Amino acid sequence: MEIPSSEAINIVLDPRVSIEKQITLGNYKTTHAEINSKNFSLTIPAGKREVILYEPHGYVTTEQVANRIATDGCKAATLDDALTIGVQYPERQLKNPLVFFGTTWNVGGRSLIPILDHWDNDRVLEMDELSNTPWSSDYRFVAVCK
Repeated sequence: MEIPSSEAINIVLDPRVSIEKQITLGNYKTTHAEINSKNFSLTIPAGKREVILYEPHGYVTTEQVANRIATDGCKAATLDDALTIGVQYPERQLKNPLVFFGTTWNVGGRSLIPILDHWDNDRVLEMDELSNTPWSSDYRFVAVCK
């Protein structure tokens, strides 16, 4: 399955802005209640970085996407990136749900990952289970390449 990179986005990270403040600035209709400073830390230093969106053509598994990202010498983007994109590019997630499997939160035997998504035209910041269940071609997988 081909999984080419399809789009680059330049962001400016600022870990001095708390998770809660970034959620407020993101102005989401709903946010997963467990995304907070108690459960997560911002770990990426302040500065500019480019993130790449990988576009599957057809259904792909998490493993296939992870392998493609690693083959390109990249790594999956994190919650830091998700929060920043949500603030700096709020309309982007209305085109495609954006998946950030560089951050996982393990609870109740499940690994959850952040996703910038939309329901109708409402923007949401959610967590979904990281599994090897195929993802549809609607999703974009966000990575950081150096």
